[in-house]
Amino acid sequence: REPNPIHSPSSSPSPDYHDMLTLRGGVRRRVLSWNVAGLRGCLRNEEKRGYMRSLMEAESPDVLCLMETKLQESHVGEVEPDLFEALGLERAEWHAHWACSTAKKGYR
Repeated sequence: REPNPIHSPSSSPSPDYHDMLTLRGGVRRRVLSWNVAGLRGCLRNEEKRGYMRSLMEAESPDVLCLMETKLQESHVGEVEPDLFEALGLERAEWHAHWACSTAKKGYR
């Protein structure tokens, strides 16, 4: 399957598209990664929220990797429900895993 050409807003860098990942047993998963350069900022920006939802609808990834979220552990409870809403995802259908920086605040 070819990636869908999505024009991102100039303030949103394009995500990295990874076509398919084949796991043991021949199971294939569609993976999308994106350096968001600050997830809370993305979620506060309506243009970026719309772009995030459009991206998920167009690409339909099985796995979404967000890098440079710049979250601390204390932010996760606030951000996670907002992220699911912005992406248009049902919480019961997806699992979130977070890696937060403990060495340097606002980094990771």
